[in-house]
Amino acid sequence: MEDLKTEDILLEFKHQKASEASNILAMDNSLTAQEKELEDLKQRMAEIQMQNKRTAEQTTLTEEIVKLLMENYGKNLDSLRKIMEDNGKRYAEETLRYYMKREKELEDKIYMLENKKSCLTS
Repeated sequence: MEDLKTEDILLEFKHQKASEASNILAMDNSLTAQEKELEDLKQRMAEIQMQNKRTAEQTTLTEEIVKLLMENYGKNLDSLRKIMEDNGKRYAEETLRYYMKREKELEDKIYMLENKKSCLTS
């Protein structure tokens, strides 16, 4: 009888230890899964930070490009205004020369016609 009790106690002890081992294994597996999840989150966070850094660099470059384009646009606009002003002056001068030449031609024609008229009347 005493052997039976000892055996029962031993079996109970084995079941307890097996249950504890099973619980420890489950907790270990759970911790391992949590550690893996934590590592995955850390890696994802590092990837997001790298992406944010690249995005910030691209934004900075884009802002610099826009700034340069605006400066260039301003310079080109100033150059275009100067060219238009110069062309306008040149056009006005050419137009004035044309009309002065035309006026001279008409004066010459009037003079010739007056001479012809005076020759005919005399």
